[in-house]
Formats: sequence, structure tokens, C-alpha cells
Amino acid sequence: MFFKVPCVSLRDETEWVETLETGWNVLAGTVPDRIVACARNLRPGRENEDLFGEPEPSRRIVEVLASHLERQLEWTAKDFSSKRP
Repeated sequence: MFFKVPCVSLRDETEWVETLETGWNVLAGTVPDRIVACARNLRPGRENEDLFGEPEPSRRIVEVLASHLERQLEWTAKDFSSKRP
């Protein structure tokens, strides 16, 4: 369900099984009549399904990394301050 657009894949298999299970994707192969039939019968599921995790994962990754680095800096600062003459 990329960009909330139903998909007919011209393949016999896919790594994105979630899209098949929810009806947002069908595997049509390469036979023209089957491609047309799949396109006509495509019935996607609910739009609000979040199949691939939380939205904007990059923002969450940056938050986690920043928090980790902040803690590292605090520990380093404590180490240096405790070793002052």
C-alpha cells in the first residue's frame, strides 16, 4: 500500500506478503488476460492499515540516536570532570 494506490504486480511472487494479505496487491504474472482480470477485480482493504510500521520511522531513529549520544556525552563529561586536579 504505497501511496495508498492498489497494485497489480506483474510477478509470480513478492516479498511484500502484507500487501497481498490486505488486498492492496495482487500477483498477476505476465499473461495479458490475467493482468486485466486482476486489475478489474482488485479490492483493496482498509486505507488506514499501517502495514510497514509507524509513519516517519526516520524521525524516531534520530530521536533514539540523539538520546543515546546525549547520555554518552553526559557520561564522558562526568569522567573528565572527576579526573580534574
